[in-house]
Amino acid sequence: MVQYGFRAVIAPWKEQGGVRAPAFADIFRNNAGKNSLLTIELADAEVDQIFKWADRVEGLEASIDLDEQRVVLHLGEEVSFHFEIDAAVKKRLIHGLDDIALTLKAEDQISAFERRHHPQG
Repeated sequence: MVQYGFRAVIAPWKEQGGVRAPAFADIFRNNAGKNSLLTIELADAEVDQIFKWADRVEGLEASIDLDEQRVVLHLGEEVSFHFEIDAAVKKRLIHGLDDIALTLKAEDQISAFERRHHPQG
């Protein structure tokens, strides 16, 4: 999805019998975060409202405020929807970190470990 220019995907979570059913399967959500794709879960009614506005307002623009964890629709006034996100995924996305970049942040500790466990002879 990222290769096609998508930066985020919004899907509705549903509540059934008092239990919240997630909008995304764990493997998709985890892989998406590792590939810089933000998955946003909103209530079913909120997603329906976004579609209604999109039908009514030609050229509707929206943005995502990741710091504040909000999807913002730019109507005459701003209408926003709050979403939850795992703190580690949020940090990765804000700082543009992939698995390699995260590993390189610990390069000094990795090198020290290697020296202790595999001393050069």
